[in-house]
Amino acid sequence: KRALEAEIVEGDLDGKRVVLCKPQAFMNVSGRAVQKVMKKFPVSARQVLVVYDDADLSFGDVRFKEGGTSAGHRGMQSILDVFPTGTNIARVRIGIGRPDHPDIALEDFVLQKWTAKEETALPDVLENAIRAILAYAGT
Repeated sequence: KRALEAEIVEGDLDGKRVVLCKPQAFMNVSGRAVQKVMKKFPVSARQVLVVYDDADLSFGDVRFKEGGTSAGHRGMQSILDVFPTGTNIARVRIGIGRPDHPDIALEDFVLQKWTAKEETALPDVLENAIRAILAYAGT
């Protein structure tokens, strides 16, 4: 859905309507897509769950957080900026770790392919992320 600047999937989860939104803009302006999707599919801030990669967590760590700041994550800050100050937005953070070499910029690191070891671990990481998402959804 080009006008929404996001890929959208609608579904049903245990009788609850679910809308998944994957912004297609640059990460640091992803809040625009969230705002547009929320206008098309009216939901409250309590119904929003943001799932994103986090270099401040070790690879594979999955953490749920009910609210708080962006902790410097530009995509999360862009999303927080579309809500009134102090609005709690739930999020699931999926750790990707940081580059092993200081000469690799974080911006380049996040676009690299997975290592063989990471690729092997991905199914378990995704399973843990799905559990956190479903727990938030109350299923």
